[in-house]
Amino acid sequence: MIERSFAASKTRPNGNLSHQRVSLWRFGAFVMVQSQGVCHGQRMTQIARDQTLDGFRGLAALGVVIAHSINYRFLDVAMPGKIMFLRLAEPLAQTSVQLFFVISGFIITKLLLKEERARGRFSMQAFYLRRSCRIFPPIVAYFAALIALAWFNVIELDSASMITSAVFACNLGVVECQWWVGHTWSLAVEEQFYLLWPLILLLVPKRAPLLIGGLVVLLVGFLIAPLEWHSNYISFACISIGALCAVSTKLRSAIERSANIYLWFGAGLLLVVAPLYAPAKLMQLCVPFIIAYVIFSAGQLKVARSILSFGPLQIIAMASYSLYLWQQLFLAPPALYNQTLPFWFLPVAVFLSVMLIEKPFIAIGRRLSSAAMAKSEAKCRAPMPAANGDAT
Repeated sequence: MIERSFAASKTRPNGNLSHQRVSLWRFGAFVMVQSQGVCHGQRMTQIARDQTLDGFRGLAALGVVIAHSINYRFLDVAMPGKIMFLRLAEPLAQTSVQLFFVISGFIITKLLLKEERARGRFSMQAFYLRRSCRIFPPIVAYFAALIALAWFNVIELDSASMITSAVFACNLGVVECQWWVGHTWSLAVEEQFYLLWPLILLLVPKRAPLLIGGLVVLLVGFLIAPLEWHSNYISFACISIGALCAVSTKLRSAIERSANIYLWFGAGLLLVVAPLYAPAKLMQLCVPFIIAYVIFSAGQLKVARSILSFGPLQIIAMASYSLYLWQQLFLAPPALYNQTLPFWFLPVAVFLSVMLIEKPFIAIGRRLSSAAMAKSEAKCRAPMPAANGDAT
């Protein structure tokens, strides 16, 4: 077993000098991080919900539902202009998920940085407790519903797909995950990113250069790699640019200063229409930057704020995770059902998921997180043992 200790000091915006010692114990693939530093004793408060960001989350969830409805569940339904709708809907689901990625990268990083400013450091344990209570209970309920429906021969399940989805690996291409869990590729991208990102934030003081370098590597990798429908390179790039906008106030301010209603509408239209006409590689290469502009300039535009604060859009945003999970079950191609599920079951399933699973477990996650941070504060105030340096 090898112990490595090092110290990192930097001045906070409030002028306080924060001193952290981070120790890593490595044994095989196991890594444990212990952070010891100045306890500011400030109470963490919840960040007020941002209606603009929530509006985008609502639009993203709605985009996935519309795309899957047109392209799959109601493909055989006759409608005027159907060919154009089909062409527009085809890339809409992917663009909507990429919108989710940018928002997620920004919000998660912003929350971690807020905790770091308030307490001198953030608690990785508290982060993973909140994240686990947010992500796992709703998806476990969804898996349970799939297994029950397969038991009653309503649908057919592939065990390899279920296992791959359960370990958040549907984006890796090892197994071609079947329809019922195919959408969990996006959850896999997020969980893989957030498995490492808090540790990187903890260890690396200069976050913006790291994110910029990571973006360059991802985009170069995308250019070299064969074109894929769901590119991991672009997916991780979208989360990274969201995180960069949280880390770099200069970048966010520059986007806000460039806000223009005509440019904003034009960029939004470009995201919807350009995939039909622009070269696929070029368009996907630009997507993270276009989405970042659309999201972070919107707050400066009255018209954009009015659109995004629309009541029904805010309601959809509050249920966006459950809606994303359950739409896959009710918007499948009709041929995949042994017994067709009524479409109107979708809002019922989403409502039950939000009220009975999401909300209670989010509250549990917050309580567990607060307890973990309180415990961390107590340890932080205890006398710190002297570091022994390298030892084998």
